[in-house]
Amino acid sequence: MGTRTFLTVEGKAELEEELKQLKYERRPEIAAKIHRAKEFGEMSEGGEFDDAKNEQAFIEGRIAELEDTLNNARIVRDHDRDVVSIGGFVKVANANNVELEFNIVGPAEIAPQNGKISHESPIARSLLGKRVGDVVRVKAPGGDFDYTILEIS
Repeated sequence: MGTRTFLTVEGKAELEEELKQLKYERRPEIAAKIHRAKEFGEMSEGGEFDDAKNEQAFIEGRIAELEDTLNNARIVRDHDRDVVSIGGFVKVANANNVELEFNIVGPAEIAPQNGKISHESPIARSLLGKRVGDVVRVKAPGGDFDYTILEIS
């Protein structure tokens, strides 16, 4: 059994779509590529066969990882809008009054470029359970900094 992880409903749908694409599109494509390489005797070192086998190993590993994550996920269907919680959004301001918005998600969904941060990250751990108006000190590897919570949704 894998590690229990949190997934939002949207995150679950995204992972299911990726799994479907890997199993029913990419897996057959790679199998066909391997078959072609065998047919044409392109099994020499560093050739198309080796590349396809490496790609197949990667895809099979990702399929196993996705299946494990989905089978062991705790789905967050709703979250508390009074406090920062997993599945929710929080808008904060730093000491320079620069506003940032984070979506607190499980590790399988992180996308920092889209504001999705893991509930296990230093920022999220500091914010979880806090309310609008609270000033939160985040202890991070790069140094400590403060955020004021402006909005929770």
